Amino acid sequence: MCIKLPYCAREIDPCIREEIEVINTSKQYRTLGSCCGHGKYPKTIVVLDRYADRVFEWYSQTTLKVNYSRGKRRKRWYKKDGPRKSDHYYIPEMFAISIHQSDTSSTP
Repeated sequence: MCIKLPYCAREIDPCIREEIEVINTSKQYRTLGSCCGHGKYPKTIVVLDRYADRVFEWYSQTTLKVNYSRGKRRKRWYKKDGPRKSDHYYIPEMFAISIHQSDTSSTP
């Protein structure tokens, strides 16, 4: 876990910088956003697959609901979990998946 960057920081969290650089060396992929989670959420990297014309979260391979063709894209991938500056950002689709997985794993 690394230090939380200021709001709207254009820097990449230092603890995932190498992973971002590796992904971006590919002709197929381009990163659109990322966050290490800062100990509160799982780390996430939003990636555009140029060949398949889809946007997905790198670690879970979850396709995010957006159409990137013709230059259209969602402006904000991450939502803030509270009103304070110290609050954290997360991808709503990933949060819904983690809740569903924890519900099914606790089922007898």
